[in-house]
Formats: sequence, C-alpha cells, structure tokens
Amino acid sequence: MPLQAIVSASDGARVTVNALTKNPTVIPRRIISMLQNQFLVDSLLRNGGSIPGGVAEFWESTPLFANSGSAIKEEFGEYKIVETSDGTPSIAVSVNRGLGIIISEDMRRRNQLDRVNQQMTQVRNTLIRDWDLALQAGLIGNPSIPTHVAGTAIDGSGTAHMWTDQTNAKIRSDILIAKQLVTEAAVPTQADNWFGFMPDTMVMNTSDAFTLLNDPNFNNVYQWNLADQNLLYTGKLPNQILDLDTMVSRTWPKGTVLICERNTIGFISDERGLQSTPLVENPDTEVWRSNTSRISAIGIDQPLAGILITGVSS
Repeated sequence: MPLQAIVSASDGARVTVNALTKNPTVIPRRIISMLQNQFLVDSLLRNGGSIPGGVAEFWESTPLFANSGSAIKEEFGEYKIVETSDGTPSIAVSVNRGLGIIISEDMRRRNQLDRVNQQMTQVRNTLIRDWDLALQAGLIGNPSIPTHVAGTAIDGSGTAHMWTDQTNAKIRSDILIAKQLVTEAAVPTQADNWFGFMPDTMVMNTSDAFTLLNDPNFNNVYQWNLADQNLLYTGKLPNQILDLDTMVSRTWPKGTVLICERNTIGFISDERGLQSTPLVENPDTEVWRSNTSRISAIGIDQPLAGILITGVSS
C-alpha cells in the first residue's frame, strides 16, 4: 500500500463518530487514559487491596508499641509474651460511582464529534470531583483527626488570625505547629508510645494557594540569591513548602488545610477498580452506550497521621 504524503492539516486519517461506533473500545480506552493519575484520593491514601465482599474492616489508631516494655530475661527463664492493643474497630463500605456516555444515531450520522468529546470530558471531571468529595467526607469533620486554628499557639491559646490578613498572618508558624503535632502524636493512654508519623504532604484549596502566592510575609524569604524563586515572580507554589509536598484541589474546602503523612492516614480499597465498558449498541433506541465506574471504599485508619488547619480564610 503506497504511503500518503501529509502536506496540510486536512490530510491524513480523520476520526469520525461512525468510526468510533465501529470500534467499541476506543472511547473507553480514551476515558481511562483521561482519568489516569487524576484522583486525589489515590495520591493521598495507600492502596488497601481488593475487597470482593464490598466491606473493609480496620482498627483505627492501632498503637505501634506493646502495652508494656520488654522484660529482662534471667537464665533459664522465658521472655515475656507481648501485650498488645488494637485500635477502635471500624468498617468502610464500598460505594459504586459512575457515569455513562451515549451516542445517538443522529450524532453518528451528523458526525457530531464535539458532543462525544464533551461527554467524555464531563465524565472525567465529574468522577474526579465526586471522588475528591468522598475523600473529604472521610477527613473533614472526622472527630478523630486533630485540628489547629490558624494563628493560635501550639496549645490552642492566643488570638486566631486568617491567612487573608496579610499584615498579621504567620503562615509558616501554623504549618510548623501542625507538623509538630503530627510528629509528636502518641497513644492517648500511653504517652511514651508515639506513632512516629512524619508529615510530608499539604492539601489546600486553589483560593488559599493564591493567598500564599500574594502574601508578602510568606514571600519575604525569597530574597537575594533566592529572588528568582519568589512566588510573585514564578506565579506558582513551589513543589515543597517546609518539606511538605503541596497538593492543590479546586474541590478541597476553602479555609481548611490538611497536613498529613501520605499513604499512612488512610486507605482506599477497590471492590471493582476503575473501568469503562465497550460501546454497546441498542438497536431499538438507535444509541451506543459506554459506562465508566469505580466501586471503592475509603477508610481513615490512622487519623492522628494528619491534622486540619482551620480558619485559614474567611
């Protein structure tokens, strides 16, 4: 078969709606590709494995030390058996979230490719948003996750401020206090048995991220040899702030910042992982349909591995 020279934008193979209906796996592959590495929940939580039954059982805040110290063994004696404690028993139930796209005979005949692409974009954005909201439901308002009011001391005393008050804001102090509280977290009844968490991630809303970009007190460290890293110059947050990877989400609630040890604070377990079904034709209604879905459960089993900074903005 002779090669075809491409000398203009109109040359070469062209994608048509008719071609998509005749190749039922193109659209689902494209949707899965659009959703790859886009879920905040997968970046923040660890993979908890599959749950064929749809229920994940876990124990919240299980101590990482034995209840008592080790014993000195005498000659001919025996080592003391370890005494352990489990955290609070809990369960997480999987939820089926999904959307379908549909191609009508009119869309195929009129080659309305934009309408097909629009539906795929809407499926991607909606699933990302809704799984972000599911993650928030497990974190925001969780009574087991500690909070720190922006502008107060580590013991909660003092007058709170908002990050939007650029004359008095002490954003770095708030972040360091939150990191200290997570790092020093211990079993409530066993003060010497700390968890050893190392916070490495910070999550915030896009609006609060722009507040940081525009805050002179936050930017004043970027001077002299660091002037080229000034946020007002770069227009974006650095990859790390105080050794924390920064994640920005439009759906994350404004005014609240999460600092945590990623992959430790909780898990997500799939009953059925993300999938998109091949296009199937229904000749009675003259349509082709593909469904994209994910059946998963979210569990927060180490809530003290995170802390919420509240009162960041009005």
